[in-house]
Amino acid sequence: MYADRIEIVSVGGLITGFHLDDVITGLSICRNSKLANVFYRLSLIEAYGTGLKIILTAYYPISANQLFQVTEKVFKVTLPRRTGRVFQPQHSSAAHLTAEEMILEFLLTKEMIARADVEQMVGISSATAARILRKMVQSGMLNKTRDGRNTKYRLVKA
Repeated sequence: MYADRIEIVSVGGLITGFHLDDVITGLSICRNSKLANVFYRLSLIEAYGTGLKIILTAYYPISANQLFQVTEKVFKVTLPRRTGRVFQPQHSSAAHLTAEEMILEFLLTKEMIARADVEQMVGISSATAARILRKMVQSGMLNKTRDGRNTKYRLVKA
């Protein structure tokens, strides 16, 4: 961890035959399927191969080549500290946004959000997005407006 960025280094590079473009588009092969399965069952990951898409969405408009460096022996992710309206980690355990934080951040500048917006922004399935939005409504963070295809969500006004 540095004052202006977090760097994550994975020794070993990408699996032979893989390129950064392949990984960014969602192509994924687990190096340790048992560990990945444990993370999935603990709901620490949404699905295999979605992490880099989530990072790219969170750091848009920074390019993949600025965030990820790949050599034969190393895969390195550099996450710059973000300032302004965008989330800025205060300590190491807050190094990434949760889906709820991404939704709340989006709603700081937009009046409403739809389930499809959440799917695209977070890189998750329709069912997962619906579950997160339903939980946020039940916890009093969001109000649901309309029903069916035109369902939208907005921040609860204090």
